Formats: sequence, structure tokens, C-alpha cells
Amino acid sequence: MVGDSLPDDQLMEGEDEEAETEVDKVLGEILQGKLGKVETPVVEEPVEEEVEEQEATLEEMRGRLEALK
Repeated sequence: MVGDSLPDDQLMEGEDEEAETEVDKVLGEILQGKLGKVETPVVEEPVEEEVEEQEATLEEMRGRLEALK
């Protein structure tokens, strides 16, 4: 986060980690556990049909690529 706002040449060695720690500390104080209340989205595994469809599409694209060579 800090590295995004300051160029690397302006940060001395170790300052980046120290700044990140301070940012995390301040955010923790501000949010006071509010992030824990937010539900994390459940990532569903792709259905086998989708995987097979993706593989077929990939194979088709490879065939097209070979035809262009």
C-alpha cells in the first residue's frame, strides 16, 4: 500500500515493511474487527461439465493456432 504511493527510491531499506506494519495497525484500530463480520464469498469449484467444455474450447483454439502457422 505504501509502495504504491511513494517511489521505491524514496523509501529507505526496511522502511517499507515498517510503514506496512503501521498501516495495518492503524487500519486495525479504525475497523476494530469489522472485517471479521463480513462474510467471505464461497468460491465454488467448477462443475466437471464446465471443465470439459473449457478443455474442448482450448483444444479448438490450439487447432486454429496450428492452422495459422
